[in-house]
Amino acid sequence: MRKLAGWKGMALVFATLMTAACTMPMMEKENQFEIAVRDYLQKLRWQDNHGAALYMKEEFREDFLSRMKDIPGLNIVNVTLKAMEPGSNEDEYQVVAAIEYYVMPSLSLREKELRQKWVIIRYEEWNRLPAWQIATPFPEFP
Repeated sequence: MRKLAGWKGMALVFATLMTAACTMPMMEKENQFEIAVRDYLQKLRWQDNHGAALYMKEEFREDFLSRMKDIPGLNIVNVTLKAMEPGSNEDEYQVVAAIEYYVMPSLSLREKELRQKWVIIRYEEWNRLPAWQIATPFPEFP
């Protein structure tokens, strides 16, 4: 009887692992997206503009970097993720965040809503993994 219970337990563990493995690709894609968004927002918060620009499509990077460089005295206090809304297809999301900042010499805290469309980029090279990127230019700021 004890051997039978051991086999049942192992079968239950195996079935659980197989079920989890089947859902991994979908969970992994959503996890990769959330990790990318949170990392991007953290880079914005700490004004790592070059790091944040890497999340943007190449055609938007230089404009973002030059505009951020042209704001002397900019201090970003906080960047808060407000929403991650699915887009028109499974490879698209709309991200809404709030940036709290002030520009010296003023100490008045201001807030700017940031809305950006993210898309998954699938590379044609066989050895490159898909990556999430921002598909819209950085909005006017501040």
